[in-house]
Amino acid sequence: MLPAANPAEAVEILSMNSPADDATSVDLILMDIRMPKMSGIEACKVIKANEFVGDVPVIMVTVHDDEEHLSNAFNAGAMDYVTKPVNRVELLSGVRSALELKREMDVRKRTYIGLEKTLSELQDALANVKILKGLFPICSPCKMIRDDQGYWDLLEAFISDTHAVCPACIKELYLD
Repeated sequence: MLPAANPAEAVEILSMNSPADDATSVDLILMDIRMPKMSGIEACKVIKANEFVGDVPVIMVTVHDDEEHLSNAFNAGAMDYVTKPVNRVELLSGVRSALELKREMDVRKRTYIGLEKTLSELQDALANVKILKGLFPICSPCKMIRDDQGYWDLLEAFISDTHAVCPACIKELYLD
């Protein structure tokens, strides 16, 4: 639990700059609409804009039940609201739903990260396949090599046309 005295303090606590910070372990935010320094609606907008905590569900706790306040809260990103005086069953139901949603979002996020990693690995493997595709088949008995157009030629002819000679071999083979 990370208590905050007002929305500005909550925003400060949650406006972390990396996913490794403590704020990413927050699963739910309960916030009043009317609070000092910054309204809960303004704070909700700021929190929802943060890439590391923007998916944390926000439940507004409020004395306001008029359409304008509730519409503003939902437009800011709140997922639910509970009116004061708080009905315990209503609050627990909203909290339960919000936590289930957060768990599902966390699973999806981990799955997405895993898929990104797998995609990267597959792209690396594809690059290696393209490199290997550039290799030429060699006939074991006669040492002929097939080029990418399907023609067979002597291995020595292919090597002399396409490959260089290392410094050690130059000394050994050509400096005499």
